[in-house]
Amino acid sequence: MIPVKPKYKSELGWSKDAIEVFEKIILAHGGWDAWEKFEEIKLEFQTFSGFLPLVKGNHRKFHKSKYITIRPKELYLSIHHQDHVDVFDKGKITYSKEKIFIENGKNVFKGYTFEQWKAQHVIYFVGYAMTNYLSYPFILPNFELIEFSPFEHGYKYKICFPKEYPNHCPVQTFFFSNKNFLLKKFYYVTPIGGPYIIAAHYPRNYTEYQGLQLGLTRHVLGRIRSVELPIRGILAEFSLYRHNS
Repeated sequence: MIPVKPKYKSELGWSKDAIEVFEKIILAHGGWDAWEKFEEIKLEFQTFSGFLPLVKGNHRKFHKSKYITIRPKELYLSIHHQDHVDVFDKGKITYSKEKIFIENGKNVFKGYTFEQWKAQHVIYFVGYAMTNYLSYPFILPNFELIEFSPFEHGYKYKICFPKEYPNHCPVQTFFFSNKNFLLKKFYYVTPIGGPYIIAAHYPRNYTEYQGLQLGLTRHVLGRIRSVELPIRGILAEFSLYRHNS
């Protein structure tokens, strides 16, 4: 489990200026106390569309679940279907419908290809993606800061994650607003998605949950370097799961 409140380390590149701004960012997202108390959230898919789900076989190879349970600090996610529950747990995946267990879920991907996905691919992708998305920005001080700088509308933090950490890619760049200090967008590449999957990811529809500000809409565009393209890679819209709905 990742430390709830990490200690900023100068040897990881966290300067006094970077820390000062980042504490404002943490406060804008709900603060350390709310993050410490937060354990899990249940979400329901409302929309899962775009270029990537289309080419991977959405509605043909895999289908919408009832809801998902996410415990970000444990890197744990379960996908609840009508007749079974699939699990992502720190990179391990369990596809219970066919009694398949894979120690390292990343191994189900062939790499830089536009392969069709099966349920196992979706479990790993949704698992590592959502456990990370709902952990930002709180987990970032655990990792190396290789660049901190202002940009036109806020502040840029370029973070280097360990290669073994389940994530899109080791180096990602996060952009925070200088008005409300919320995460505005982040840049990454997604090798397991296929060749040339270079993304600009926008969290939207910030919703308060247990004191935290969580982006329940994820809008992902393609990009070439810093130029964002009008190509919708993914649109994923979630709502809080209501058991009686």
